[in-house]
Amino acid sequence: MLEITRQNLRKVISNVLESMFFIFIEPVSAGECARDLTGVNFHQVQIILTGPRQKLDLDFFFAASLAEQMAANFLGVEICDINNLQVLDVLKEMVNMVAGGLVNLCDPDGSIVLGIPNITETLSTAERITINDGLDCYSSDDGYLLVRCLGN
Repeated sequence: MLEITRQNLRKVISNVLESMFFIFIEPVSAGECARDLTGVNFHQVQIILTGPRQKLDLDFFFAASLAEQMAANFLGVEICDINNLQVLDVLKEMVNMVAGGLVNLCDPDGSIVLGIPNITETLSTAERITINDGLDCYSSDDGYLLVRCLGN
């Protein structure tokens, strides 16, 4: 069940980034990702989805460079014209869009409750992120996006 959820999550992430932020991503292996992340800073956003039989914790780690480009694209301004608060608001909005899209795909009955996106860490270094099989890694021209999907 969790693997199907992760597959749907990958589709939704790609769709949201392309259609709303004009960002194109490619999946990369955890090994390749781990080699390239030294010294990269990330913003972490978490959202929890709770259903009658399952709870999902989604953690998104946005490279700072990717986050800034996403905010600029979404707001229709140059990177130099955005501030950190705008970047964080855009990241929470993106996570909300993805979680809502996932619920729409996986829960036609509407029994899953969508939590509120929460900034759990700002500018965490990649060394503090555990790279393992539970982490999906994506690369774009603007930086990495890492996504962890944990369920019970």
